[in-house]
Amino acid sequence: MKLGTPPFILNLCTASITIALINRMVFYGGDFAVGSYGIVSRIYMLFSMVIIGLSIGMQPIIGYNFGAGLTERVDKVMNTGVTIAFAFMFSMFLLCEIAADPIIRLFSNEIALKDIAITGLRVCAWTFPVMSMQTTITNFFQSIGKPKTCIIFTSVS
Repeated sequence: MKLGTPPFILNLCTASITIALINRMVFYGGDFAVGSYGIVSRIYMLFSMVIIGLSIGMQPIIGYNFGAGLTERVDKVMNTGVTIAFAFMFSMFLLCEIAADPIIRLFSNEIALKDIAITGLRVCAWTFPVMSMQTTITNFFQSIGKPKTCIIFTSVS
């Protein structure tokens, strides 16, 4: 229960923010704003799923070695995971900043929608490197049985 609370809080916060954000988009930006949010969020999820998979894949390795008292291995796995996650998401940040137009055109050629989505993707891309660190560190603390610290990192996101 303790270790499941941080992911629950993260998902609850994400859902609440998404509901509020879409309501504001409908009110201020209309259908194109909501459509652009859908495109940008799918791209974000595509990239973030790689980091989530990496972080979840690290959990049993970290948990086993932490439990066995092999802190050197825990540190090595954590450092490798953070480095890979950051490098991947920084690369995706650069890709989105350089090639936002072709990426968005994979989803729509509607000019008004495309213009909003390109701006949204470029703004959202700035969070990619930070997200990689937050996700990896949160899963690390979950792996070593530190739910309170995990909740703190979850809340910061």
